[in-house]
Amino acid sequence: METFNALLRSAFDALLGVLAGLPEWVALAVLAMLVTLLILPVIRWTFNHSLAERFKRGIYSGLFEIRLFNDRLGATFRGLFDVLRSTVAYMGAWLLPLVVMSIPMLPIFAHLHFHYGYSGLEPGSSTVLKAEFAADREAAKPEVSIVAPAGLSVDTPALWIPAQRELSWRLSAVEPGDYVVEIEIDGERYDKTVVVSEGSARRSPLRPARGFLDQLIYPAEPPLPAASPLAKITLDYPERSSFLFVPGWCWLLIALSIPFFLLFKGWFGVEL
Repeated sequence: METFNALLRSAFDALLGVLAGLPEWVALAVLAMLVTLLILPVIRWTFNHSLAERFKRGIYSGLFEIRLFNDRLGATFRGLFDVLRSTVAYMGAWLLPLVVMSIPMLPIFAHLHFHYGYSGLEPGSSTVLKAEFAADREAAKPEVSIVAPAGLSVDTPALWIPAQRELSWRLSAVEPGDYVVEIEIDGERYDKTVVVSEGSARRSPLRPARGFLDQLIYPAEPPLPAASPLAKITLDYPERSSFLFVPGWCWLLIALSIPFFLLFKGWFGVEL
């Protein structure tokens, strides 16, 4: 998983670096086109068109029955039932394509979220950096030091919360730039990236341990070394707006992909 994420990080950094000077909606439109070209072959190979056509005929048949025999209550209810049954069956025909599409789309959307899902720190703003220790470590306060580069300032000494096995510092952004903060524990240093920028950039609110699920959800940075006493390192970035628990950029990407889907579906032999 670590190698896979590293390859995707490099690919998205290169692609989004090219799109960085464009308005965000334009960059998302380009991404929507690429995503559409990725999922259309998947739909073509996994969607059962003949079965879907049979279900659509069932929907049309029910609608015609309602229209022709609208003066007969029994026929009307029978037509409504046929429409409902065929609609549910038609939606079920999309289940396999959706499951197969989710395999490549989940890591893609996870990486995109860390480019478009968070707002950047600005000069003069502050944030909190937290280092959480693994559960098997004793609750005594560890000997830890932090090294911040020029462009960032450490405003507070380390605050130790024994119940959460967590150390935290307040950082302030001084100048725009991409920085690396180092946390030194027992002679070993563990890095955490900090981005001070208003534009699109890869922002990582959490550097995880080496667990598969953590790396799947938080792929924006390499995982912590296996021998690290830390469970995770977090940095508070302002999260951008969402609707129904779905990030706003994701809604925009979906909306922008619809015209590309309608434009390109014939090329791949896909019919709704």
